[in-house]
Amino acid sequence: MFVIYMHKDDFPMLEAISKRLKIGSIHKGDRFARYCVTSKNDLRKIFEIFDKSPLNTSKHLNYLAFKKAYYLYFNRDVNNKNSAELVKEIMALKDSMNKKRICYKQPVDHRIKITPYWLLGFVEAEGFFSVTSLVG
Repeated sequence: MFVIYMHKDDFPMLEAISKRLKIGSIHKGDRFARYCVTSKNDLRKIFEIFDKSPLNTSKHLNYLAFKKAYYLYFNRDVNNKNSAELVKEIMALKDSMNKKRICYKQPVDHRIKITPYWLLGFVEAEGFFSVTSLVG
């Protein structure tokens, strides 16, 4: 599953994403809102987006692991769909993502591309402005 969580005040952004992509669902909770894509075919549309416009941070590595797990699962032998080996491999990918990630080395062919939209998104989500006094 592909999910974007945002503060509930940003719900209109998730609505715009859902409307533009015409896939997935949105839900608004007490504090957070989320956009979620779970369909096998709809996830392929997400792959097209991130293959065309790769992420710049460790989220790119998480995306690659997620995509690999997707293809392992959906290209599995249907007669042996829940083999211990398959489950172990997918769980290893899951356990290498997000807060459990210990390796941050990007693939050799990955190039960081900073666009005005990326910079805006980075500042909006991760950045901040501050003022300090150099006196005293």
